[in-house]
Amino acid sequence: MKKNIMNLAGALLSSAILMFGCSEDLPSYSDLKVDKTEVFIQADGENPTAIVNITEGNGNYNVTVADENVATATLNGNQITLNGLNNGVTTVTITDWSKHSAVINVNVKEDFELTLDKTELVMTKATKPIEVNIIAGNGGYEVESSNGEVVTVKLISEGKVQVTAVGNGSATIKVTDADGKTASINVTVCDQLVLEKTSDIIAINGTLNIAIIAGSGEYSVTSDNAEIATAVVSESGDVISITGVSKGEAKITVTDKWEFSATIAIKVVDEFKLEKTTITLLDIETPQTIKILEGSEDYTISTTSESLECVISDDKKALTISGIEKKMAFNQTITVTDNKLNKSLEIIVKEVNYKADAYGCARWYIDGNIGIPTNSKFETKNGREYLTIGTKSGSKYINGFVLSFEGNRLIYGYKDNPTLYHLNSESEEVEPISINNLEVYKTETGTDGNGKYWIRFYEGTNYLWSYIVTETK
Repeated sequence: MKKNIMNLAGALLSSAILMFGCSEDLPSYSDLKVDKTEVFIQADGENPTAIVNITEGNGNYNVTVADENVATATLNGNQITLNGLNNGVTTVTITDWSKHSAVINVNVKEDFELTLDKTELVMTKATKPIEVNIIAGNGGYEVESSNGEVVTVKLISEGKVQVTAVGNGSATIKVTDADGKTASINVTVCDQLVLEKTSDIIAINGTLNIAIIAGSGEYSVTSDNAEIATAVVSESGDVISITGVSKGEAKITVTDKWEFSATIAIKVVDEFKLEKTTITLLDIETPQTIKILEGSEDYTISTTSESLECVISDDKKALTISGIEKKMAFNQTITVTDNKLNKSLEIIVKEVNYKADAYGCARWYIDGNIGIPTNSKFETKNGREYLTIGTKSGSKYINGFVLSFEGNRLIYGYKDNPTLYHLNSESEEVEPISINNLEVYKTETGTDGNGKYWIRFYEGTNYLWSYIVTETK
């Protein structure tokens, strides 16, 4: 009984405690609130700060800034002072002791002076478009040209301006940013500096005048080697006068008022030289070349010869001399004149001919003369070979020669008892020529004995070969 009474008392006590506890209020926490959740600060203004008040919260506040390079925050009671530092965006977070929080978006802006990396441009129509960089500014850029017939302009990226030359003249490029700040580029478009020549050759003490074809005036000129060549601007201002001082090379630089420049490569020479001035034999089938060792590259070539021609190479470094077909000759002269050095050289060609063992054409060299027979024939009579060459008139040969010898004409070698006569216009053998050492040294014949023959011999006591090269039919 006693045990039951105690159990009942415990139950009543527990109920009483529960009823008492439920009758008291539990603690509550408010949300953290501020009077501004976004602020704008002019960092370079007179007062680069903003005040934000905590209007509701639970005390014991803590403030943090996401990027302190943009702004800082100072807490004083329920008031937060925000200080703008640099252009940018950041956030400020306020937290109370109950872990409630609020966020303030902070926008900091600086007004930058609009600055460009170039404010003066000098261009030509041939100049490639030039890029101008925006070093500082406030974004939102716009560009315009004061004269689109001189230059055009466009923004090719947020920080780059492209300027293109169109025609000669002056214009101003204006760049404007989002804050209305402006910057200008003064542009001048002018002619490219152009000279009449960019290289030349002159003689020592010689003078060369080179015209300025295009440019902007106020020219100056310098030589990188005044010991070789000097230069001055003429009184008229549009000609460069260069003087050779000594043998060598120099670079002359011409500059105009806009600092455009052009150069002239000058070579100063002291004489006119050829590789050689004598040709012993000019083979009609093989041209010969003579190098020009030194000269001004301004030459005149002349000759009265009908047996050869002489031409100069495109680079003015060599002469090519060629014989004219069927125009054999001796002692021909070519005159080459260097016009700037005022000096002439003669080239002597001792013989214009075909090589001795080449056919080329029928020909003879007899009695100091070269001739071309129109016809020839070989025949055998009384144990001798007879070669008749000349012009055929009916059945006769005239105006040529009759050569005879003992021995087979088809066999190479020296022949016995040779004789040689002139053949006159009446087909008569006249005026014998004393010959010796006659040799048939080459043949190209058929079985009938006709074909090409190369025959040589000495006349009298003259030990230079005379010859007949002919084809019999």
